Amino acid sequence: MKILHLFANHKLTGPAELAILLAHTQAAMGHEVTFACPGSGEKISTVLKAAQKKGLQVVTDFHLTKHFHSVRKNLADVRALIRYLGTNPPDIVHTHLGNDHFVGGVAARRSEPHVPVVRSLYEATGPPNTIRNRYLFSRVTDHLILPGVKAARRTSDRFALPSSMISVIPPAVDLKRFAPDRVDGDLREDLKLEPDDFVLLVASRIQYRRRFDVLFDALNSLIQGDAEERLCCVIVGRGTHFEKIVVEPAQRLNLADYIYYAGYRTGDDYIRALKTADVFIQLAPGSDETCRAARQAMAMEKPVIALRAGMADDLIEHGKTGYIVDKSPAALARMIHSLYLKPERAKRLGKEARKRICNFNSPEGNVASIDNVYRVVTGKFRHA
Repeated sequence: MKILHLFANHKLTGPAELAILLAHTQAAMGHEVTFACPGSGEKISTVLKAAQKKGLQVVTDFHLTKHFHSVRKNLADVRALIRYLGTNPPDIVHTHLGNDHFVGGVAARRSEPHVPVVRSLYEATGPPNTIRNRYLFSRVTDHLILPGVKAARRTSDRFALPSSMISVIPPAVDLKRFAPDRVDGDLREDLKLEPDDFVLLVASRIQYRRRFDVLFDALNSLIQGDAEERLCCVIVGRGTHFEKIVVEPAQRLNLADYIYYAGYRTGDDYIRALKTADVFIQLAPGSDETCRAARQAMAMEKPVIALRAGMADDLIEHGKTGYIVDKSPAALARMIHSLYLKPERAKRLGKEARKRICNFNSPEGNVASIDNVYRVVTGKFRHA
């Protein structure tokens, strides 16, 4: 099957990584895949670099701007894409963000022959009910792929879409990359941690909405009670307000001796950071509501304690692969304490977490499910 992926952003965000992983796995499984993304402009396209690194066939003939208000560039892209589809028609146009959906959808409807359009969405609670989304879903979309059941239900209700037009397909995790034994060592020596320290790890962009305050208040209550002398917390990430969100509150609560800042980590260094954890803490999600870091940690055999937000309910089996808690310091502290007292239970939960990711979030399983969507969509087109 010939598949054209459109991705209208130059930044390597969570959705970009998922789109590239999907395209790479499809190509490896025998599909003819082309990945279109920005190739030039004021900012270097990290999406392009990542796609090329995966060996994808990349097209950079279109502007594919992130924002809808770039009217001139969008119209130029629609015309260029109509010509491209007319001379090299794929079986499917697969879109991932709002603006590539608009460009790809309009062009696919106006090309000869018409090409069916599939859209992947990455919002845990479904997309907002905007004029643009109402137009896209009703006029230029053949099928929507949602990451979880909650998102699918809300999308169907908000836009009055039939259930036959929506599929729930959990986001994939690169199981070869995020494997417990793929890299040697962790960050304990670098951070001067003791071998028997019980490490909580947070990996996220440092933002107010992440609710670091809940984590710090939970740690404070545990440490004030002298319950956790071996407990420490490693924070991986960066952010504009790092000092105000993390450093100053930690100092105010006298947590400085218990919190370690690992900075921004990429590549194998990021995997070593995940490997450092005894327990992964999933705070409130940021722009990526699919709990991507938590999925990666689970693939690394780490149990997750997650605040009840985003896709936590879809991802974590409470009591089997981790715990889901309300956004209260007391609830989070109780779960941290329970695993601190029983580290062997934390390891068992981690083993189950890896099994769950392998069963529900493998790239191959993801592609097989999406292939079913493609077959249904193209079948309808042929018989229309």
